Amino acid sequence: MKTLLTLFMFGLLAVGSLLPGKANAAEPEGQKVFLDYKCNKCHSVKSAKIEAKKKPKEGSTAPPDLSNVGATQKREWIDKFIHKKETLEGKKHKIEFRGDDKELKALLDWLTSLKSGKK
Repeated sequence: MKTLLTLFMFGLLAVGSLLPGKANAAEPEGQKVFLDYKCNKCHSVKSAKIEAKKKPKEGSTAPPDLSNVGATQKREWIDKFIHKKETLEGKKHKIEFRGDDKELKALLDWLTSLKSGKK
């Protein structure tokens, strides 16, 4: 009976790790924050195998893939942009980041580490 219960618990853990929007324990903390706050609703990070869930409306431009954001933007700028205190091509970020300081640090650490080499 104990073996059966153990197998059942491992099965639940395995299924839970496959649910959309839930990060894998091996993923960087900032990537977990990115997924938990559903940043992938609009943004892809192809270098991390994250695809945007939402397709842009016809005639509008897609939010950028963030695979190389760490090579093109400074940490301070990203922080200001996701808090709607900075603009990109005259536009502010659509959604203001609402996480706590720990989540913000993790997200910024991860985003600034993204340097795929692609422009």
